Order: sequence, then structure tokens, then C-alpha cells
Amino acid sequence: INAGEPIEEDGDLHGASVVVAKRLESSADDGGILISDVVKSAVLGKDFRLEDRGEFDLKGFDEPVRAWNVEW
Repeated sequence: INAGEPIEEDGDLHGASVVVAKRLESSADDGGILISDVVKSAVLGKDFRLEDRGEFDLKGFDEPVRAWNVEW
């Protein structure tokens, strides 16, 4: 899961925020949920248990993305 401003074109959503979400989904364990640092910041103070999974080098991005596993 990622957050950001997607680009809508002809009913499809794309852009960096959508690509990061898809790449994190592919990196998650079976049945697991990975969230980006952006989402972690948005849910601070909520009752979520998160495990730091470190930085992921995602294809097409110069900088790694830190991801958090949602424990449920």
C-alpha cells in the first residue's frame, strides 16, 4: 500500500505512487501487507503493529523505498 497523487487517464490510474504500490505488493510475503513510509506516517497513533522490513530497491526508482509489514 502506498499513498500519493495518481494520474488518471482514460479511466486508468498510473504514475509513481501506483507503481510503488504494485512493486510493494509484489515484494510482500504471501498473505502479507507491505506499506510505504508515507502510509506509515499517515497511520501513526493508530492501533497497527508494524515491522520494519528495511529498504527496497524498486525497479524504475533511483532511491530505495522503506517498507513496513502490517502484522495482523
